[in-house]
Amino acid sequence: MEPLLPRNPGRGGRWADHRRTINRVLWRTRTTREPSTSRPSRSGSATRFGDQEHNLNRMSVCPGCRLELPDERRTSNETRYNASPECLRLSGEVAAFNHAHPARLAIWHQTCVDAYGAQHVSAGTKPIAVAFALNGLYLVFERGFTGLQARNAHGYLANTVPSWPRFTPPDNVGKVTVFDVTMASSVGEHIDLVQTWGRSVWAAWSHVHNEIATMTDAQLGSWHPHS
Repeated sequence: MEPLLPRNPGRGGRWADHRRTINRVLWRTRTTREPSTSRPSRSGSATRFGDQEHNLNRMSVCPGCRLELPDERRTSNETRYNASPECLRLSGEVAAFNHAHPARLAIWHQTCVDAYGAQHVSAGTKPIAVAFALNGLYLVFERGFTGLQARNAHGYLANTVPSWPRFTPPDNVGKVTVFDVTMASSVGEHIDLVQTWGRSVWAAWSHVHNEIATMTDAQLGSWHPHS
């Protein structure tokens, strides 16, 4: 869609940020194509999703991944992630979809958790949480582990490593976000998008790749995941 958006502002002034425009269009499509859970309002300027009404002209910006979504006036008590309530809800949708298709998606659920975690780090995030998000992505995309095997590695490391260093997030944590994964129209497309998301986030943390690889390889030593 983005290549079709105008490159020159023209007489009307500067165009809105393309990513924001795309998100609004896709969100409207997403929420109006699911009649059992969402329906457009009569005014056309707001969409009701469950019991929440959100205005497409008032955007909520996630402090972690910088994803802009229509503000649903939600609140959240979640403290693990540096994320907006709207972004957190999408993470929950991805998790629910993974659990609904365990035969094919169980091996990718941990990768979703790790990608989301690495995009939503704050000063208060525990060092082990950041380290696990990053070594999970490293094990999957550099060493060929499945998400399940990465989760098993986390279990081993949690019981053998007494302390963890802090890693400073990059300014840009990746262009692909949980929103892109929720737009999948099939299980196969979901898998492809999870991989694209995970690779994008891992690439964004390139400044610590060597440190993560050296640390993880040394910590795991001769440990190998169950087949």
